Amino acid sequence: MCINTGDENFKEAISDFTDGRGFEIVVEAAGVEFTEKLCLEIAANKGTVMFIGTPSKPITLQPREFEYINRKELTVRRSWM
Repeated sequence: MCINTGDENFKEAISDFTDGRGFEIVVEAAGVEFTEKLCLEIAANKGTVMFIGTPSKPITLQPREFEYINRKELTVRRSWM
């Protein structure tokens, strides 16, 4: 399945596809603020988020965005080349 984040109801499509749980593994490869934050939101509880994309400007997480990491008990990893 392919979900276009440009579609208006893409979060609903993700919820439907994952039965409301979110994805077990999310790979972020764009390095843009929108996707860097989105991957934390759409990951399942106890899921894994892999950051590969390299941002070109600072990304600031709001407290509610940071809380996805803590409350969902996410494993956050990164890769460099």
